[in-house]
Amino acid sequence: MHVVSDLGAGDDALAAARGLRPDVAIVDVAPRADAAFGMARKLRALPSAPAVILTSSADRALFGPELNGYPFLAKADIHASALRHLAEAGVDGVESPNA
Repeated sequence: MHVVSDLGAGDDALAAARGLRPDVAIVDVAPRADAAFGMARKLRALPSAPAVILTSSADRALFGPELNGYPFLAKADIHASALRHLAEAGVDGVESPNA
């Protein structure tokens, strides 16, 4: 697994995703969850959409139905095998394998 970019939110991140065409995009849902969920929707709408995984240091339960089927991986659980598991699962709403 190779990190191709580490970006903030907004148009720069969306433009980078269009250009780099990553297999996976990890979106931090804190501190501005509304912006993060908007970015996740935009990433999923790309013609060559990456697998979108949401992350936060906050508990998953705080986001409730807003997760809307997105895979969630707690920041404490981020490692290559967990990311690979979520990206390859292709199942909406899965949690980190350590949850």
